[in-house]
Amino acid sequence: MGEPVWALARRFPCQGDWSEEDYLTFPCEQSRMEFEDGFIEVLPVATDTHQAILDLLMEILRAYARKVGGRARSAGLRVRLRAGRFREPDLVFLAKEHLHL
Repeated sequence: MGEPVWALARRFPCQGDWSEEDYLTFPCEQSRMEFEDGFIEVLPVATDTHQAILDLLMEILRAYARKVGGRARSAGLRVRLRAGRFREPDLVFLAKEHLHL
């Protein structure tokens, strides 16, 4: 097994030292990552079974959004739960009164 590319790794904060700004400026297209209190967690690639379940749940969530108003979205959105904590859920529902967010 090879060594990490230290020159590249040293461009980023150490675990525990990431700020919200560091996290938010990192391109989410690179990898799905979550942030909590200075730590970054890189999320694993979803399995085929996981994706199949998400497809079914997304159909249900979209039907619900059409019924009550709002918007359903799949992965790729960062959701701030509190100061210092962001998640990238597989599915997101945003009620119509919160669409401006």
